[in-house]
Amino acid sequence: MCKTSWCSSEIQELKSVISIVKGEIIMRNIILSSLIILMAFVVLVGNPLAEKPNVSEPFTYKVQKGDTLWDIAEKNVSPKFDKREWIYEMDIDPLLKPGDTITIVSWK
Repeated sequence: MCKTSWCSSEIQELKSVISIVKGEIIMRNIILSSLIILMAFVVLVGNPLAEKPNVSEPFTYKVQKGDTLWDIAEKNVSPKFDKREWIYEMDIDPLLKPGDTITIVSWK
């Protein structure tokens, strides 16, 4: 029995446990930081593994009565791509009128 409240072997064991816990916390923080950086990269740059569309040569399209940008996107964008992104990339005035001629490309 130790004369003090803690024996030196118990103190050593406690220090060892504390060291292990600190190492686990550091490792967890490294993993979380890496995931946050990866998520920020994907949000800011886009998914580098995402399929890129096969873009056609630019062509003109004559707006018909009742056409919307969404309708035109549905005709010219493959379902595997985001029509909202295509609309943004085309930079077309959203106030379409029948008879307007716009220059677009298809994403297939």
